[in-house]
Amino acid sequence: MNGFVHDVIPKVCQGKRQDVAWAVPFAAAVLDELALAGCNIYNVVIPAATASAMKAGEPDLIAAEAEQAAYITAGIPGSKAHAAEAGKMARSIMEYEVK
Repeated sequence: MNGFVHDVIPKVCQGKRQDVAWAVPFAAAVLDELALAGCNIYNVVIPAATASAMKAGEPDLIAAEAEQAAYITAGIPGSKAHAAEAGKMARSIMEYEVK
């Protein structure tokens, strides 16, 4: 969502964007993971999250494959674990149904 942090979240809190209020907890967790975790390697986490959201396999297996594919930068510990968690969150977001 464009302007998620500086525009969408404040409007949801003010009651002005209830159409996307359901998505804030999901998106906030993903943004927090990507922005604040020092060991997130984007060329591991982003492909794993995308493939998981597309249901190309199980998030843990996808994360392992993404880590192997990024063999140069994946030397930083924790990339596979963060990629698997981001993949699980991405899948949960894609499977969420608004009631």
